[in-house]
Amino acid sequence: MKPLGLGERCGITLTREGSGYVAYVRYRDYAGRGRRLKRSGPSNASASRNVLRAVREALGADGGGEITRTSTLQDAARGG
Repeated sequence: MKPLGLGERCGITLTREGSGYVAYVRYRDYAGRGRRLKRSGPSNASASRNVLRAVREALGADGGGEITRTSTLQDAARGG
């Protein structure tokens, strides 16, 4: 298995617990630490969305400060 790079995540693992589902995902934060998140939901899709949202929040990529190909150097320096 290839090591995760900074800000990368691996595939989602889904399991059924009680009447709902639980999604697990491993990711590497920008400090280089491997982390694991767990989120639940009433369906597979809901649990998957919840865990992916949690990874984006943990990495600080909530969509607000996204750098795109049209961003300037000043945008990048401000954090998006």
